[in-house]
Amino acid sequence: MDNRYLQGAVITVVTLAGLELISRFLVQVSPVPIYLVVVALCSYVGGLRGGILSGFMTLAHASYFFSDPGQLLHYDSDNFQRVILLALSTPPIVLLVSTLKHRADSRHQETRKLRDELEARSQELSELQMTKEICVHMLAHELRHPQTVLTGFTELARSRAEKIGETQLVNSLVRASEGYQELSRIIFNLLDLIGLEEKKMSLKQEELDLSVLVEEKIPLFAGILRNRHVDLKWNQPLWLPLVKADQDLIGRVIENLIANAVERTPVNGVIQIAVATAFGPGIEVMVKDSGEEIPVGEQVKLFQKFEQVGSWKLERRSSSGLALVVCRIAVEAHGGTIWVQSRPGGGSTFIFRLPMISA
Repeated sequence: MDNRYLQGAVITVVTLAGLELISRFLVQVSPVPIYLVVVALCSYVGGLRGGILSGFMTLAHASYFFSDPGQLLHYDSDNFQRVILLALSTPPIVLLVSTLKHRADSRHQETRKLRDELEARSQELSELQMTKEICVHMLAHELRHPQTVLTGFTELARSRAEKIGETQLVNSLVRASEGYQELSRIIFNLLDLIGLEEKKMSLKQEELDLSVLVEEKIPLFAGILRNRHVDLKWNQPLWLPLVKADQDLIGRVIENLIANAVERTPVNGVIQIAVATAFGPGIEVMVKDSGEEIPVGEQVKLFQKFEQVGSWKLERRSSSGLALVVCRIAVEAHGGTIWVQSRPGGGSTFIFRLPMISA
């Protein structure tokens, strides 16, 4: 016999003993409903065998309970009818409840099996995700060396082409150099994303003037701005409170936002960059382009992994999705926030805010 079978028998004995004590010493109660409840409960706990055992025990107790102990052979039609009614009611209850119990156990086993399968699949997905991240990390590291070599040779070839007056070749090499710079940003973004998501990147926080950091990054885009005939307006503040941040990481955020603005701005367009204090308190860096409007429903997705491309952007493939994800994670790692504002005909403004040291 299994434990549930024994549990059903114990429940029956305890309940009948309690019923006997109540009936003898406290108040007379009708035992039939209690019998049926006991049989149903034992059928659910102990299954079919537990219900059958409980039924026999309750019938035996009923035959004794409904008769006078001193006159066991005394016939009482009232009591006899109750015993018959109980005998007829017990088997259907046992079968019904034990069937429900069997179905409940089957459902429980199916649920447990599905849960185990889901846990196994989840483990497999976690292992695949880890393998993918390791491969991406290795690939990004391996790409850094050839990218550095190609950039160096391209700059050397461009300087020589300038000396001999090969204007067309110079322009081609400038575009190649811009491509290598973009490749470099993608590689660093991949490394930053992996490090930040795995929380393996320690922030080297120091006191920074964000306006100085912005001013250092603007010259990196001078060539591409000139080639695309894009005007960049830098509203440099006279004085700005300091923030405590990782210079390399926040510098990458600024680079990514400027690169995103350059890509979104059409020929002869304008990019505006400003740094100012904000309520909070905090320091805000704003990069405004003159590109197309970003729908409200797509603005939040811009900073989410694997959700950067919307229907408004399908005609023009963009690499800024990964960069914006890195921006969000990096800014949030510093306790800041990042968002975008966009309106028809007014371009889009990407803003991130970092807390001031005094805060």
